[in-house]
Amino acid sequence: MVIDGDLKVARARAMVHRMRQLDSRAILRAAIFDLLFASGDRHLEHVMLREEGAITLIDNAHTVLMNPYNYRHTTNSLFLPGTNFYERNRVGFPFLHCCTLRSTCPVPK
Repeated sequence: MVIDGDLKVARARAMVHRMRQLDSRAILRAAIFDLLFASGDRHLEHVMLREEGAITLIDNAHTVLMNPYNYRHTTNSLFLPGTNFYERNRVGFPFLHCCTLRSTCPVPK
């Protein structure tokens, strides 16, 4: 019988194993893509890790080429230092303002 704690440990070990298999060139290519096309929404949920260590970038709707809402946005990618998503993963979500656009931010209580 697997308890919740054992399952969490098993998942964490599997993730560490998968992260060690990542191809550093794939990370560099992802960063260059996001920089060149000003990806405004590249967070962990928009990155798929393949078994062989490659990365697949999904949901590229928020780029300079395909802006679905016709508004200006800033580059925001977990692969680019200095962006919100990068810093959120580096220091943790509670330490950062979560919104890119002020108009979408929740009002503090």
